[in-house]
Amino acid sequence: MKICVIGAGDGGAIAANEIRRLNSDVQIDVFSQRVGLGCPPCPMPMVIGGAIATWEGLIHGFRQSSFWEKRNINVHLNTKVTGIVRQEKYIIAGGERYNYDKLILALGATPTIPPFPGLDGKNEYSLSTDMADGVALWNVVDKYNEAAIIGGGFIGLEIAQALKARGYSKICLLVRRGVLRAYLDEDVAEKLVDVIEQNGVELLLSAKIEGVDSSGKRK
Repeated sequence: MKICVIGAGDGGAIAANEIRRLNSDVQIDVFSQRVGLGCPPCPMPMVIGGAIATWEGLIHGFRQSSFWEKRNINVHLNTKVTGIVRQEKYIIAGGERYNYDKLILALGATPTIPPFPGLDGKNEYSLSTDMADGVALWNVVDKYNEAAIIGGGFIGLEIAQALKARGYSKICLLVRRGVLRAYLDEDVAEKLVDVIEQNGVELLLSAKIEGVDSSGKRK
């Protein structure tokens, strides 16, 4: 039996690992268009803030090539799947044809960049499960000492903490509806707001962004 898994993130890795645990003979091929295996976005702020010394410190478990080699799972990195032919049961990946008996789609998610007027891709960063996103931000952190963070979720708060640890003089956190509003009751969220402000982060609640203006090297 041949099984193809599109996506090498948490979903794809867990699926491939469980299949191997149940069947030692099945051929498993995992495809990802990313260059590396990446890491979850949540630990990335720890490297950016200096709590973890190197990016290599985030690479463990199924983020290591040895994990896949030990389980005899073929991982095809930097390989984009461009076609699925369901009637004949094969996919086109990296220009090659791969037949399958079962196909698993574990595509994950891509950060959504809101269409704010004025965005030009310069000094603008987002985090995903692609470690390259975190490294790109980490590479420029020392060049500046002020930042605006859009979003009051876990990653936004963790990045604010990381930048504060790196000595940033001004951090502005812009939140549309509420801090961790999907997880906290209103009274607990109010206490969290106090903690954020006590730690020197400027919090703008009910912040509706109407546009972004770039002036020289500043936004």
